Amino acid sequence: ESACYYMGNVNTGVWGLLDENAPESGLKLTYSAGTQCDGRTGRSMEYHFICDPSIEGPGEPVTVAGECRFMIIWQTKMACPYYPASTFGMTWWGLIGIGVYLIGGFVYNVRLKGMPIAPSSLPHSESLRAVGLLLMELLGALFERVRGMFERVRGTTGTAS
Repeated sequence: ESACYYMGNVNTGVWGLLDENAPESGLKLTYSAGTQCDGRTGRSMEYHFICDPSIEGPGEPVTVAGECRFMIIWQTKMACPYYPASTFGMTWWGLIGIGVYLIGGFVYNVRLKGMPIAPSSLPHSESLRAVGLLLMELLGALFERVRGMFERVRGTTGTAS
């Protein structure tokens, strides 16, 4: 005999952790209030998304059937915690990388290319010089703008008294 039953109501979905003491183990999603099962219990369906970083792609679900409560176990890396890189860490490693590049390039230019020990031996020294000059110009313009604002404020305050 075949029959079709509601395994749960879409509006009853509740997310939770598989293990409160080990949140990295995975998540669960429970749907309840399905078709009556034994006259007093509504059917329910529970998805267990188990963290498995070794699985490529979304993984494959495995159904474990029950009488009134149905469970689907799904091993996937999508259920694993995500730890985004911090901005501080990325900045720190970026500065270290730039430092290694500049020092390594300087040593290469002096030792292997025979260039003198001077700022011109740094890799891309002309570009670095141009960036430095641009920053100096921008800071100078910013300083002039701030100074002009203070002079206007002082001038306005001086005429009001």
